[in-house]
Amino acid sequence: MSNQENTHALCFERTSLDRKRLYKPKEIYGGEVITGWLADLFPYVNHSVTHAPTQKNPILDIPRAELTVEDGISPTVLPTGLSQAPIALVTPKGKADLEVVAGFIGVRQQDGYLQPEIGWAVREQDRFLKMLTILEQKPSMRSPIDWSETQRQLEMPKELIQLHSHFDGGTIFAQSEYPWHIRALQDYTNHELKGTDKPFTGFIDIQGDRFTRFMDIEGDRCIAYGYVRRLNSRNRLWEWWVIVGKPVWEETDPIFGQEVWTFTTEDVKVIAKGIPQLFERIAKAKGKYYFDDPDFQPDDSLSASR
Repeated sequence: MSNQENTHALCFERTSLDRKRLYKPKEIYGGEVITGWLADLFPYVNHSVTHAPTQKNPILDIPRAELTVEDGISPTVLPTGLSQAPIALVTPKGKADLEVVAGFIGVRQQDGYLQPEIGWAVREQDRFLKMLTILEQKPSMRSPIDWSETQRQLEMPKELIQLHSHFDGGTIFAQSEYPWHIRALQDYTNHELKGTDKPFTGFIDIQGDRFTRFMDIEGDRCIAYGYVRRLNSRNRLWEWWVIVGKPVWEETDPIFGQEVWTFTTEDVKVIAKGIPQLFERIAKAKGKYYFDDPDFQPDDSLSASR
């Protein structure tokens, strides 16, 4: 799109966050960048890492008469979905954390033209984000990460991006027997998973055959995440699996001089399907290492036997 934005770009698309957006950029609708009036409607554009609308729209700093194609922004960085704002509902019965959502919820076709429909609603706040807001107030938490200075961009669950946007590491239940040390993003490490040769895990597909260590606990153990799917199941979707295990020293890299640590399939345990579930279980167990309970049943197994 250039100065002539094509109105045919207005349509619905369901995103991965189960939201609908009002336009769907397509190559047939114009160029790869926007320099016209549409760009002026967005004071902020999506950040390249967090995908949240926190980056100031650079076009607004350039006089319109001086704009060129090189100054254009991609339609993919425009924020979509509904606007959200947290609110607190205080009543004699207590306090409830809610959020207001509002914006364009659709279009109505009437008498040969399209009319935008605007709506709003109140709903409960996302439980995981609410938990992060509480945790970031703890003195054992570090300051949020500055994404503009972050060079390292690992593939990770979106919830960890949200976490580091609240605090870049820290310790929860720091004064207990069961501390959970969340690493700073720059301290994440990848560990290869041994024992993944077929047919041992012939029905498990692990992206890169590795898990990423992001949290440390007592007993020289750690918590790590990986992108996994089970091939002998009707549900072959990729999922973020969270494991607990004790890395084993393998060797020192002869080129880079870095120590190589690995996990062994038989010695790790799947303790959650996703980051939100992990934190919910930590909270429910009041910080204890719930997976050490003799009655704990792993969510899944990295072996082919299940």
